[in-house]
Amino acid sequence: MSQGQYFTLGIEEEFQLIDPETRDLRSHIQEIYADGKDALGEQIKPELHQSVVEVGTVVCADIKEARAEVLRLRSALAGVARGQGLRIGAAGTHPFARWQDQKITVHPRYAEIVEDLQDVARANLMAARAPVTDAVYNIGSGSEVSLKECAELMLETMGARLPIQYAPARKVNPVPRRLSDPWRAQDELGFQALVSFDEGVEKLVAWWRAQRKAAAFA
Repeated sequence: MSQGQYFTLGIEEEFQLIDPETRDLRSHIQEIYADGKDALGEQIKPELHQSVVEVGTVVCADIKEARAEVLRLRSALAGVARGQGLRIGAAGTHPFARWQDQKITVHPRYAEIVEDLQDVARANLMAARAPVTDAVYNIGSGSEVSLKECAELMLETMGARLPIQYAPARKVNPVPRRLSDPWRAQDELGFQALVSFDEGVEKLVAWWRAQRKAAAFA
């Protein structure tokens, strides 16, 4: 870093939209976003769930400036929510809201997330419903797949006839086996993977080919 240059910072926060009477989540982002644009401009954004809103600071020179910006955003957002008869709350998991009732924001980005990350998106909704806090879950099939098996499946799916090249084991993070163990998500959330590894690779290759085709005609 040359003399005269300094680090900057920015802060993003996500808030739940709460009904003050029932204390339940409210899928009300479209109205909040429309009203909030006047007060917050590009600093307010919708999130995957319609019951969540995101705000972000401008680029701040230091913590003091960032703190003042966060307080301003929180105050402005709280005012917008009150104007819609709602309150905002910051929490990792709502204590009783049903994940089945949470609506997805209508946006191409979120439609892609739900389509491309089906199990992850579904687990996210399940976690929002679960009566637990401060929990970390592994989301996966629970089936081990080696790098060799992964490479072979990629070649087969793409119809490629290329030799697999082997190199010496890495000295950094030399973990010989990797496996996502979803037992806690299964036990506490009722999660079960619905998309197999093979199906996921097929979808990835189909997406890649579509992207290449679109780029060729751009």
